[in-house]
Amino acid sequence: SMGWEIPTIRMSVLEALGNVDEILILEHNFTHTGEEHLFGLRDDLRDVVGRFGDTIINFVEVDLSREIIRDANSSADLHYNERLMRGSFEQFTALQGGDIVSCVDADEVIFRHSFESLSRLARMDPFQRVWAIPMHQLYYRPDYLWTDCNFASAVVGRARSLRRGRNPWRDSRWKARGVHGCHFSWHLTVDQMLTKLEMYSHALDYGHLASRDVLADAIRSRTYPFDSERDFTIRQLDEEDMKDIFPESWATEHEGFAHLFEDGS
Repeated sequence: SMGWEIPTIRMSVLEALGNVDEILILEHNFTHTGEEHLFGLRDDLRDVVGRFGDTIINFVEVDLSREIIRDANSSADLHYNERLMRGSFEQFTALQGGDIVSCVDADEVIFRHSFESLSRLARMDPFQRVWAIPMHQLYYRPDYLWTDCNFASAVVGRARSLRRGRNPWRDSRWKARGVHGCHFSWHLTVDQMLTKLEMYSHALDYGHLASRDVLADAIRSRTYPFDSERDFTIRQLDEEDMKDIFPESWATEHEGFAHLFEDGS
């Protein structure tokens, strides 16, 4: 994470409090592309780390300098780095194979009221499958709901099943029923988007879009420059809609997104 996701990390923690035994927040000192990244999240999250009732929250700075592939320039290298990061949390927790784990990226938030049904699904499943967690896909700004995107990449399941998946700790063809969270995707200023395009795991595919005008126009016109074939229907949400479909913690954390609305639209 680059600090852009502080509001969504805080929301994730607030939603999970009391619903899980342990929350691990990880920051790595490299990006998927193998560029060095300076640690910088600890201070902003200091007030959500510790023991709160039945939930322990730990923040860990993970040094990957020995294992990371630097300057990754093939999809195999990028995939290796991504897997390294996804699995790095195991060394910081006493995980048993049968424990129920949910894995979310920094911009994905599971609803407080969904933890019970998701963990029951994972616990009761006789086949011990990995379950993908469907989420509302919000794109560019919190009030832009991408209605024809069926996003479900975060997962829940038993640790042993998640570990041996085709894409460990991520993705599954089995989907939980219903919608269980929000993905605040690409909630960035144009400057932040330019930075992200240079460093994340699709840099090879999308580097040509790293233009201020292209990105500013995409946000303004609610279009999707990454794939012209992709259906991209955006429904602009009003405050009532947002109350209905956002996590409860939006009520206290929404100020963290205010800058994305500053163009006045």
